[in-house]
Amino acid sequence: MKKIVNSSINPAWLRPKAAAAYCGVSERTLRKWLSEGLSYSRVHGVILIRVSELNDFIHNFEVKENQVDRITAEVLRDF
Repeated sequence: MKKIVNSSINPAWLRPKAAAAYCGVSERTLRKWLSEGLSYSRVHGVILIRVSELNDFIHNFEVKENQVDRITAEVLRDF
């Protein structure tokens, strides 16, 4: 049976492999994030991650430009 794929569909939920691809990280990294508190649901053994949860999780680690400058200065000072 031929699988029909609609590329215009933008799912609200992703499986770990697709979620990792969405974030540009390995599936191993994504599973680490799950163990560190990234919210997910498990339906009949299938892990599903809401795209909005991925965005929120990543946003929590956003670095502001002034933070980058401060961190760079601290690192360079130690050399």
